[in-house]
Amino acid sequence: MKRFVLLTVLAMTWWSVPAFGAESIRILRNGEEVRLSDGILRQDGTLMMTLEDLAGLTESELRQEDGVTVFGYRMEDGDVVLEYEQTATLVGDVVYDCLGRKIPLAGKVVRKDGEIYLPARAIANALGYTVKWSRADGVETFSVERPVMPRITLDVAYDKEEQRVTGTIRNREPQGFMFGEDFTLERMTAEGWERMREAEPRDINAIGYGMNSFWKGLSDGESPYTRRLYCALPAGKYRIGIPFTFDYEGAVSEESLREFLWEAHGVYTMEDMKKLLQEDFAEYRKGKTSDDLWSLWFSLEFIYSTQWGNMAFYFAGADSKPEYHTSTYYVLYGEFEVE
Repeated sequence: MKRFVLLTVLAMTWWSVPAFGAESIRILRNGEEVRLSDGILRQDGTLMMTLEDLAGLTESELRQEDGVTVFGYRMEDGDVVLEYEQTATLVGDVVYDCLGRKIPLAGKVVRKDGEIYLPARAIANALGYTVKWSRADGVETFSVERPVMPRITLDVAYDKEEQRVTGTIRNREPQGFMFGEDFTLERMTAEGWERMREAEPRDINAIGYGMNSFWKGLSDGESPYTRRLYCALPAGKYRIGIPFTFDYEGAVSEESLREFLWEAHGVYTMEDMKKLLQEDFAEYRKGKTSDDLWSLWFSLEFIYSTQWGNMAFYFAGADSKPEYHTSTYYVLYGEFEVE
């Protein structure tokens, strides 16, 4: 039977446990209320939850072995899957995110009545969730929002005579993505998707294909795709997977940013960069030459690949500030039938 921790006020102590369902606090995930089993512990104003409740809140699998606790889940949305599992790993009183970055908990690990309580915000952030807290009319709200995946689709068809897959990549983001020659091939079986061909790791930048970004009035975000399979496929349902990556630039010092902007664009501040972007766009609309287009495209890609732009998709953690350069790896799937 699931147990509920009743509201208790203990004098001369630093913690209290509100009963779950009390009107004083609401727990939301992606805007919907979440029911916890063990309630919430409050320590020095920090909301603490048990391992099981944190796993439920973040839709994670909970794994424990040799004193190490791992929260993990796979992110996918439509045709796109995040290549690496999202994890938050607890070792002692320290949490590490999926990139191995250390997130100290400042001693806020509580072991009580056989349960382990951890700071809810720290674990959710390590797993890439955006966390918000608010209070209105005497009611607290603790909400988490799962990271957004890039809006990219792949439509493919199979030519049996040519043993070739052809189609179109449609990228609805204002960011470009890179992919290479590698691909996976899977077929649907009674047990699910079965891998027939593994992608061979290669340097994507050395091969160099780009998914066009989407800009209304400038680019439709569509890129052609074709690959030879070199094998005849029997009748059935299949999907091809394209590993792709987006490079994210951010968290640089003001001095380094000024140096980069001057060397790359001849300006010193992001405000100047935005003015230059407006000038590039005006020149493109007026002349629409290839040089105007290249200048505009380069400016747009820079604006939307920094923390000063409007990131519309997941990169390396919703609240994280990566080093100057980091990459996020995805797989884009396209399904097709063979008769």
